[in-house]
Amino acid sequence: MSKSNQNSGMYWIDGSRRNDDFYTVYSVDSVMGKGVTSTVFRCRNKSTKEECAAKVIQKMGQGKRKKVISSEVEALLQLNHPNIVKMLDIFESVTEVYIVLELAAGGELFDRIVKKGHYSEKEAARVTYQVLSALEYSHGKGIAHRDIKPENILYSSASDDSLIKISDFGFAKHVDDGIMQTFCGTIGYCAPEVVLKKPYSSAVDLWSLGVVLYILLCGYEPFWDESGEVGVTRKIVYGDYEFESPYWDEISLPAKEFVKQLMTVDPDKRPTAKEALLNPWVQGNMASDVPLTATQERIREFNAKRKFKAATNAVVALNKITGGAYSQSQSLSPEK
Repeated sequence: MSKSNQNSGMYWIDGSRRNDDFYTVYSVDSVMGKGVTSTVFRCRNKSTKEECAAKVIQKMGQGKRKKVISSEVEALLQLNHPNIVKMLDIFESVTEVYIVLELAAGGELFDRIVKKGHYSEKEAARVTYQVLSALEYSHGKGIAHRDIKPENILYSSASDDSLIKISDFGFAKHVDDGIMQTFCGTIGYCAPEVVLKKPYSSAVDLWSLGVVLYILLCGYEPFWDESGEVGVTRKIVYGDYEFESPYWDEISLPAKEFVKQLMTVDPDKRPTAKEALLNPWVQGNMASDVPLTATQERIREFNAKRKFKAATNAVVALNKITGGAYSQSQSLSPEK
């Protein structure tokens, strides 16, 4: 076998820049986030001075990991929308993949919500509308995101009227035949048809957005259960959630009705993204501007617990990979 053929097997992404060193084109600044096999850096193009984000992914094995990275890149290459984080460049070495992305400097959804001086249904509706715009576009391209959750919804900038962008298309899937079956995503945000391992469509993204909106309005998860994942799964399957008093007392009826529509157990009765965009509440016409101060505080608590759990899970995953070499003190330092 020739050397070129041997090298071709070491590369995962068609069209990636293999002869250019990422670090000669970009200068790396701070760490923005860290996962089990990837790190996101804030960086700058040395020639244009444009600030961006670089997702540096360690190649570990072939099968599933390669498929996830390839799916993300394939999806991003086809998507160009104001509410979707844009891929700017891609580099690849034998050991790493470097995905250069548009910088969403405003931070994650819940991190921003808890810092707002005034937060109400109107901001929740504004966020939801822009996520729906992104989903209408991606679904129109035949691409389902399959992992809509708060940490994948970002503010483009620090301004109050910042654009909202969805990110992380690692689980994205091109719906060639309209049906998917792979279990993926994050359990608390998964639609009933996903946890039941039934064939499903891009309608799963609408359910997941419904869960995010539920939390945006009240500050806690709709399907939490003290028994853990088994109880959560049961509640999801039956659509077992409530608008409990006093937590929902200040939330308008149109907001509650819209949540119900998104979290309809039967996917055929769920609105499409295009249909959901026409809802008067999500357009802001019927959204209340009453301050949701107590909701903000509950989101703050929920967000802190979510981050701690994510850090703990990262330790477990890394220890499986490294045979216990990764210490808990390393992982549970404050998240970037």
